[in-house]
Amino acid sequence: MRQEKERLAQELACPIDIPVSNAFIDLSIVQDTPYYIKGLTKQMAQCYECGLYDAALVLMRKLIETLIIETFERFGVDALIKDANGYFLFLSDLIPKYQGSTKWNTSRNLDKNITKVKKYGDLSAHNRRYQAKQSDIDGFKFELRQVIQEMVLTIDYPNWDRSQ
Repeated sequence: MRQEKERLAQELACPIDIPVSNAFIDLSIVQDTPYYIKGLTKQMAQCYECGLYDAALVLMRKLIETLIIETFERFGVDALIKDANGYFLFLSDLIPKYQGSTKWNTSRNLDKNITKVKKYGDLSAHNRRYQAKQSDIDGFKFELRQVIQEMVLTIDYPNWDRSQ
């Protein structure tokens, strides 16, 4: 009995890699991105697969924020999205700066959909009485994919020489 308990305790201590599908987002759109973008997107999809919808939306919000910052860094204008202390601005300030930049063009679809994506991310991150449901997410999965895909293509990770 004791050996069985020890074996079970050891088994339970091992992290489980939750299989992930493209049910939430097509993971191929982040295929050429750095490990942390792929990892964040995978975690977001895993949360969705497990029914952890608020967690999925908070990670989605983090992904959008990260992609905005990376776009400004990619074009060498990240100083435009930092405050006087050198800290990055809040997402609510990053989005209009991203949309208004003259360094890249955003599509009408991105301009319309990025605020929708932010809305759900904000609800899950900041509204203590909101509990996300699968139907909330399923209602804007296409828009989310479009926003992420456009941002990843704008950054053009395969051709970004970070040593400069």
